[in-house]
Amino acid sequence: MNNLSRIGQSLARLKLPSLSNSTAVLGNKNFHISSVCRLKEIHEEEKNGEIIIKGVYVKSPRTDYLIQTPATKTQGECTDCPICKLGSVHVKHTDVLILNQFVSSDGRQLPRNVTGLCKYQHKRMEYLIVMSRHA
Repeated sequence: MNNLSRIGQSLARLKLPSLSNSTAVLGNKNFHISSVCRLKEIHEEEKNGEIIIKGVYVKSPRTDYLIQTPATKTQGECTDCPICKLGSVHVKHTDVLILNQFVSSDGRQLPRNVTGLCKYQHKRMEYLIVMSRHA
């Protein structure tokens, strides 16, 4: 029995949900069927009678839509935490997709050393998370 069929049998035993869902939870770990962070294209080359198949990273088509952080520092402002870097962007309690990034899977706020927020923004996010739960 070759390795490919063993891998196929192992995946069949996992009883994953449909492949349209890209993540299946196994215990406390996530099993990703597709790449989460980056895009790849499959390239085939033939050299000396051998076919070489590569996955090459490509630039995301959505990079033009990302928020650009200001490169200059202003005196007296925190420039280390991700929320302060955004500058003029004001996060509200209705921005649940942003707030969800600061909440753990069991519903508690992630600590400052994990999120990288300054003391002010950490306290503010805590307040906004509570507000969004009561809204």
